[in-house]
Amino acid sequence: MAFAVGAVLADPNGWLYRSPQGIGDPVEEMAQFFREHRRMDLIANLNLRFYKSARGAARKLATHAGAFSMPSLEQMPQLFSKRHGLIGTRLHNGHTTFVQIILRNIPTNDYKALGWYHLDSPEAAEIYRYAETSAEERNGQLSFDLGDSDDRTDSLKTTRPASR
Repeated sequence: MAFAVGAVLADPNGWLYRSPQGIGDPVEEMAQFFREHRRMDLIANLNLRFYKSARGAARKLATHAGAFSMPSLEQMPQLFSKRHGLIGTRLHNGHTTFVQIILRNIPTNDYKALGWYHLDSPEAAEIYRYAETSAEERNGQLSFDLGDSDDRTDSLKTTRPASR
């Protein structure tokens, strides 16, 4: 019996967002692919600024006909049939914030020195919380710095070491 082994790299500008008309990334197709190919990892670069906007729109339209639902960052492992993974420290490029996530079915070590944490770690919980809250809601309550840049005062700050 042969198995597909490898990784899928996803860098969707609109990730997981579906317009009320159903236009967006092929989320159902990706979910089906990962159900069929359990040994394939998912590596995704996610724009948190867009994510927050789309999640807010999904919440506002929830009571309207044709409303879409958008999975949360924490729901991604289940959505793509993955039991393990890592999430990276948020990175800011001067105008938006990104987070990278690696989802897999084989356990892996974290790489805290490089800013990669297990999905169930306290650091991941802070990243999830950041993704689901506004700067006003957080009100500076992060327990440690993860490159929070919503206030535009630290335009290029990151806690992940620069690549050499």
